[in-house]
Amino acid sequence: MPGMSLHRPSTAVAASAVALVATLGLAAPASADVEVHRDPRGDVRQLDAGGPRSSADVVRLRGEHAGSRLSFALDLADLAGPADSGSVYAGVRMRTPNGTEFTATANRTDGGKEVVLYRGLGDEVVDCPGLEGRFLSDADRIAFVVPRSCVQRPRWVRFGAVVGAGDSTSYADDARRDGRVDRGGLAKLGTRLLRRD
Repeated sequence: MPGMSLHRPSTAVAASAVALVATLGLAAPASADVEVHRDPRGDVRQLDAGGPRSSADVVRLRGEHAGSRLSFALDLADLAGPADSGSVYAGVRMRTPNGTEFTATANRTDGGKEVVLYRGLGDEVVDCPGLEGRFLSDADRIAFVVPRSCVQRPRWVRFGAVVGAGDSTSYADDARRDGRVDRGGLAKLGTRLLRRD
């Protein structure tokens, strides 16, 4: 798939590493699966007039499944500060092996920030200690940390993300679609992001 790269060791390299660890009598460290997907710059969809186009333009989506958490980073063309961008919304959609869906959302307005985890299609709020959503304007990034305990400790997840910006969500970008956004706002999901122990 163009623009997507999975970083996984080859079978031969992994087997050699296991043999070396066994020979030395050392415990193998837990490894994480990482997926990076690049999204074309400028493929933001205009929903209505006005708003900061570049604050919704996802250029890179990264997910990591390691230890007790899932981490997601959405790199944007230019994440303006709160005073310049109006509201900015980000949602990371996750599907677990049993088909359960979760969405971590972060919404920044001039009045502050709200971070929520939903189960299903936004119907049920999940109480999730440790959930984080950060708007890092200097790095043009929105970052999420989702404790695995809040999403049923899955062996893998499929994930995608959508970002919207403007006082009435004037622009939106799905990190895995070129210039298109699902009518219902559902992010397109990628391949399985595995957790390995």
